[in-house]
Amino acid sequence: MCISAVRRFVVILVFGLTACTIAQPNPTPAPSPTPVPAGAWRPVNPGGGGWFMCAGAGPTGVLIVCSDVSGAYRSLDHGQSWDVIGSTRGLKFTHVNAAGFDPKDDRILYLGLDGALYRSDDRGETFAVVQSGGYWGAITISAADPQVGYAGVIGLTAAIYKTTDRGLTWTPLKNPNFPEGLRVIRLVTHPTDPDIVYLISGQHRFGDGVPAAYRSVDGGQSWTPVAAELGSVFDLVLDPENPKTLFVTVQDQGVFKSTDDGATWVQQGEAWGRLFVKSSQVVRVIENGAVWETQDGGGTWAVKSRSAQWTDPGWMPGWHFDGGEGISLGGDLSNPDAYYYVNQQFVYGSFDGGATFASLYTRETPAGSNQWSSTGVDNTEVYDLEISAADHNLIYVGYWDLGIWRSRDHGLTWGSLNQDDFGWEGGRGGDVKTILSDPERAPVVWAGAVRTAPGGKPSEHLIRSDNYGEPGSWVEVGDGLPDPAITAEIWGLSLDRNSPADRRTLFVTAGGKVFRSTDDGYHWEAVFSGGRARLTAVDAFDGRVVYAGGSGVWRSIDGGDSWEKTSLPEMRNVFDIKTDPTHADWVYVVCYGNDLGLYRSQDRGATWEHLWTNSVARGVAVDPRTSDTLFATSSLNDCCGAGPVGSAGVVLSADGGRTWTEVNEGLAWPFAWPVEVDPGDPTWVFIGAPGTGFFTRQFP
Repeated sequence: MCISAVRRFVVILVFGLTACTIAQPNPTPAPSPTPVPAGAWRPVNPGGGGWFMCAGAGPTGVLIVCSDVSGAYRSLDHGQSWDVIGSTRGLKFTHVNAAGFDPKDDRILYLGLDGALYRSDDRGETFAVVQSGGYWGAITISAADPQVGYAGVIGLTAAIYKTTDRGLTWTPLKNPNFPEGLRVIRLVTHPTDPDIVYLISGQHRFGDGVPAAYRSVDGGQSWTPVAAELGSVFDLVLDPENPKTLFVTVQDQGVFKSTDDGATWVQQGEAWGRLFVKSSQVVRVIENGAVWETQDGGGTWAVKSRSAQWTDPGWMPGWHFDGGEGISLGGDLSNPDAYYYVNQQFVYGSFDGGATFASLYTRETPAGSNQWSSTGVDNTEVYDLEISAADHNLIYVGYWDLGIWRSRDHGLTWGSLNQDDFGWEGGRGGDVKTILSDPERAPVVWAGAVRTAPGGKPSEHLIRSDNYGEPGSWVEVGDGLPDPAITAEIWGLSLDRNSPADRRTLFVTAGGKVFRSTDDGYHWEAVFSGGRARLTAVDAFDGRVVYAGGSGVWRSIDGGDSWEKTSLPEMRNVFDIKTDPTHADWVYVVCYGNDLGLYRSQDRGATWEHLWTNSVARGVAVDPRTSDTLFATSSLNDCCGAGPVGSAGVVLSADGGRTWTEVNEGLAWPFAWPVEVDPGDPTWVFIGAPGTGFFTRQFP
């Protein structure tokens, strides 16, 4: 979900209770680029993106990271590489909030979604619903008896479910009259008694919960507060060697210890945050970007590390831990010194007890190049995709939050082009909705960028670079466009390919109007305001023919001086317009809405034929060699999560739109939006998939 307008820098991490030890894994070197198989889509992203909800690993280190718009990510090599758990593996919605692990059997995994609780018995290859409904906030399975487990549903009041058959069925427990506003963000089971379970309530992304801890000693039938007299309890863990010894952290107070099962408490230190107990002597607390550690059971404390020491790729928005939620970092049941931390955009790992954290979402390839490639964990929201006609290895992509990126090697690696004055502070992100490169001058590129200053109102800017978008080379070229402070959304850049190469005619939409520039994009004039427009396109053969789309389709045959509506009555929500690369006067329009989809006109919009019906259609691309080969995309998901029903992903027609075939091999979800055929090598196609990012595939 977009986080451009809201930033919270409360520094809190989540640790999980772990028991056994394995050696610290050695990071694997970056793999050499390999040819993309012809039969599947391959992701091409810099890494990171949207909101990650939780992380944790099972008894053999099978690692799960939860996301909001792309499902869950799984790693079998301690975060060095990832695959996506989506609808192809059984999920019915993208928003995953909780993960659970069987402490004895690494094949059994659990995911808590908005709408259902899922179980896998094959290490995450497939998942099935075991409990419908609810928004699941925490899942834990008893190490004492893995037949017994507990899961919590987040709501106005907490609801706890229990399983006694290793997660195959779940039964709601009687409401114990929890206080209103209790939000179950963590459950902790007793190491030797499956009937003893602790509940931790606190802040969550979707609402503030009552900070408190509760305990049940009868399998969840009744609950009593724990350490309520100390204040607002933030976290609780048990000593795995002596479970009558408890540690809690209390907001603004510090860490407390009880050696009599919570009857009495003694303050051990002033740090408060997430707790992790490695042994009776070694306890760790995370507070304000620091890992605190005691090696004598709480007698003395020292800072083990601070966030400034941790690896930062340099282009992410700084080390900030998410909002006090208490679910941001999980432990590893296979290694008590391994932690996996997620925040609003990125994933990190530590294998040395928190002394260091390093990126698990991206790798620099080669080292020192400032070029990045994803490890496979993305969770991005995509806006635009532009392949340079002057150099087809030069590709630009626009994201929500990640801003604008460029690849100079056909998508293998990526460099950030974000600039401080046209994105987030320090050039560490932004929102880029439209990108246009000059078809003859490879260094020249234009983009629409959103500037979001800390605590300020977003502003829209049209920017240009004459140096391949390098940071520092962008200048604003919006003279004549609405004042950026008005926040008139800038979309739909297009260009007349037949205009002089040093004085291009361009079109763009801002605030629903169409603007034209005849001096290479430096100065603009409004040329159309008769409808809500967000897209433009110029005929590839005749620059006098221009189209605008939004709440309908309009056409100009005099270069934008005058316009007329040419769309059918139902063509009210236009998401893409492309002119045909081999036929003058042909134009394709994609409309989003019930039983709409893809339309084509062969006479400049005078008449239309309905080529493909889909209610959530998003984009279209035409093979520059033959108009018989068409690609169309659809996605119910765009920014905030969705299920797969109704989405077709990518469809291909080899007969000019008469018949269509889904070509989603390699995609975890049937979601796709921007689509482009490589103008330099049309066997390659690139798409943007809401949630999982950008992909490429070669078609014979």
